[in-house]
Amino acid sequence: MQELIAYLALSLESPVVKRIESNSDIFIGSLAESMAEEKTLTFQEDKPVVWMLNLPGLSPEIARKIIMHLSGPAVNRISSLDNPNIITMLFDEDLIENAAENIFRYFNLNDNDEIDDVLANYINEHDIPADFGYKKMRQIVGDKPFISAVVRCLTLDNGKVCKIISGMGRIYNDFSFVGIPINRVKCLINSGVITPTQKNLVKLRENYCPEGNLDVVVAFALKYPKGYLRIVVDGKDNALFSEDEALELLKNKSINFNNQIKLLKGFTGYIAANTQYRDSVNEKIIRFYCDPNEIQELTNIYDLLGEKSKKAILGLLCDYVVNDTLRNLSLNRPCLDDLIKAYSWTKDQLACIVESQLTGLNSSVYKRSDVSELFDIAEMDDFCMLLNGKHMSIRFTPQNQQLIEALKNRGFCGKYREKADGMFLYVYPRT
Repeated sequence: MQELIAYLALSLESPVVKRIESNSDIFIGSLAESMAEEKTLTFQEDKPVVWMLNLPGLSPEIARKIIMHLSGPAVNRISSLDNPNIITMLFDEDLIENAAENIFRYFNLNDNDEIDDVLANYINEHDIPADFGYKKMRQIVGDKPFISAVVRCLTLDNGKVCKIISGMGRIYNDFSFVGIPINRVKCLINSGVITPTQKNLVKLRENYCPEGNLDVVVAFALKYPKGYLRIVVDGKDNALFSEDEALELLKNKSINFNNQIKLLKGFTGYIAANTQYRDSVNEKIIRFYCDPNEIQELTNIYDLLGEKSKKAILGLLCDYVVNDTLRNLSLNRPCLDDLIKAYSWTKDQLACIVESQLTGLNSSVYKRSDVSELFDIAEMDDFCMLLNGKHMSIRFTPQNQQLIEALKNRGFCGKYREKADGMFLYVYPRT
């Protein structure tokens, strides 16, 4: 059968061929019905296939019957076929050569300027042709919006979309349409199709950041950290700087430390430390960008922060000790313990530190055992022995007297009196 069809395809002036052409549906229909389901038609070249499918008056229904029996070869060029419906069937059955020209010409057949499901599935199942480029696209497609259609086609795999566009060497900047899913836009960003320009950032914010959803802009900044910083920090008056975006980016350790520090320069007000930030960033925030009135909030999360951040907090607390204002804060035990051990405090300063947490507005030391541990950490041996039930003579200083008074008020020691020499206080243990 193959030999006969191949012969007829080469004998176009034959009377037999002329008769077949006037009865194409009957001939092709009879040919299809005479073949067993498993039997296929295979030719050495595509010319017999093209001849059959181009027979005058061949209906799409009858054409489909014979196409179901074709196993090859694929048609080299769809421009050799006359019927768009038949071309669609051949694409659907993978009987079209995978070539850029065929893909572009099939796109031209669609009056809606869209990638239909047939073409999308075909592209998904094949490698992008080596000759798939911008120049060839313009030669065949002209001004039809092929690139835009590729991006808007949700049936196409994201990877294919990015390969098609990036392979053309074109930069995608057309955001005039709506309806592209966020994951498609993120794919375009990650593949380098959407580049770090001010225009693109503005359009991303306008179209793909609904209700505070920052995923797309964060993907943009992670792909192009230097480009993003150039736009939002180095731009005129920092007009494009977004604190919400910056705070989200500070949490992401994919951006290196230097870029995150540069991001801090865009803030016009104070910044709060955050346990999700890297330790070095929190350290910078605590030292240079935090609100001095929110030191209490810092101490509350002290034990959740890294060592550099802790050291920076202790540096701030040092001023409170020197100025005797530590009682305005309530320090948790990890913070209080480290503060005692951090510096070479004088005995009077150590007395002030402990007393501040016994008598402050929000006293953080409640148990006798806590106080005893603090005295042990501070190496205040005379106070340790006092809490262990011994009568003690303790050097008379205003700081020690305040501490003893605080202990007495909390029931951790008894009465005390000034000794005759005026240099010591005699303190009774609790009864």
